[in-house]
Amino acid sequence: MIHSAAGTPPRLFASGYDAGQAARALEARPSPLPLEEITLRHVTAADHHSIDEVVEAPDGRRFVIADSFDTSRDRGQAPGGYLEAFDAEGARQWRFQPEGGYKVKAVAVTPDRIYVSCEGEDVWDRGQLIALDPQGHRVWDFEAPDRTRAFGSLQVAQDGTVYTKADDQITALGQDGNKKWSKKLSIHSSDYFHLVYPDGSQIFANDNFSNNFGYDYFRKLSPDGRESEVDLPDIGTFPLELGTLVVYGGEHGEVHGFDRATGQTWQLETDAERGHKTPWLGQDGNIYLEARYDHRFYSLSPDGKLRWQREISDAAPSGMKDQPYQVDARGTFYYEHEEGGIQQIRPDGTPGERISVPGGIRSFAVSPGGKLFIHDYDDRILIHDPEQRTSYPFQVELDNPQVWELHRADDTGRVELRTNYEVLELMLSRDEQVRRILEQAQVPEPPAPTIRKQGRWVVIGGVRVPVRE
Repeated sequence: MIHSAAGTPPRLFASGYDAGQAARALEARPSPLPLEEITLRHVTAADHHSIDEVVEAPDGRRFVIADSFDTSRDRGQAPGGYLEAFDAEGARQWRFQPEGGYKVKAVAVTPDRIYVSCEGEDVWDRGQLIALDPQGHRVWDFEAPDRTRAFGSLQVAQDGTVYTKADDQITALGQDGNKKWSKKLSIHSSDYFHLVYPDGSQIFANDNFSNNFGYDYFRKLSPDGRESEVDLPDIGTFPLELGTLVVYGGEHGEVHGFDRATGQTWQLETDAERGHKTPWLGQDGNIYLEARYDHRFYSLSPDGKLRWQREISDAAPSGMKDQPYQVDARGTFYYEHEEGGIQQIRPDGTPGERISVPGGIRSFAVSPGGKLFIHDYDDRILIHDPEQRTSYPFQVELDNPQVWELHRADDTGRVELRTNYEVLELMLSRDEQVRRILEQAQVPEPPAPTIRKQGRWVVIGGVRVPVRE
């Protein structure tokens, strides 16, 4: 178990099994199970800091970006943030804290470098781009242009070239930190966004991006910074990147796909006349969108073919939940129903089962195989197994349970919960918990029956059975 700051971990109790000895063991009310035995990772932000983002590398490493509270100066606390690194097993490796009250703005990770964009507290502080080695040691620094607070998005090509955007300027840096080229464009000064084809042969920077209005187009740059325009339709959403494919919604109901490798595009017309919300990727590899105002949902394949569409007007308000809708690897769509429970939509777009949740739903996550993990208002994590069509609960005792949200889960029972200040990973394995409960309860095996002969009878466990001569 990992603690990056002092704190008492929550306790977890298991209950509710319905099989044989486990049921009898539960009737005996076993003592609580130690959380330490099932905690895989527990990260807590430092005092007066909150967790902004968790960046995951393909090799399993994780990098936690934390920032100080806006009111930290009022409490006499130094401003600034830090980056904390953990290996694939969850062990804390190192912490990098920029000097001078700078905070970590963005991170890009490669096997041999971690690139960190840092932003100063003062409006006149120049942004810094810092390269770290895998052990967290500083390799080189690069300072942003005058009056530029931070480098925004960071992308690294396969040859190690780092592409970054600061205000209206795109900069290419070599692995050694030396500038290859820098080019000012007539593009929006916000830090979002630019897109780099993996080998660095194509760089795309947007012009006047807005998530509410269109009038956007791309500038295309070659590896040496030469500029040309790309004729792409207006962009009405943030883009979804799938390898070389970029998918985004337009302002009038159309969905666009653009392959950065081939230059090929596709367009799908929908009846969402006022546009879509940002598209997202299901665990089945397909793309999902929600209409901006009329509760229509769309599922399409990466080549732009419509799989299904339907109006979902009975979904519960999602509020501030990060992931109100989820899709498993089979293509089953899940959402919280306004009358309670989790509603399924089958892969063909037809309504499926509604799973009852008597305790109400704080948040839920679905594994690739379709296991549902539901954090309810009774502070339990309910696990619904679609194969066995049964649910079994784990009682969870957390400080301020209303702020925890289930972030993800897998088929083995590995779940992750997050707050603004903590990341907690647990292993909720039914078989393992039953085994431990049985060990704690020490349920005795029934004694073997006694057998003895009594005249013309055989007595087996107190029952007389006649013997045929």
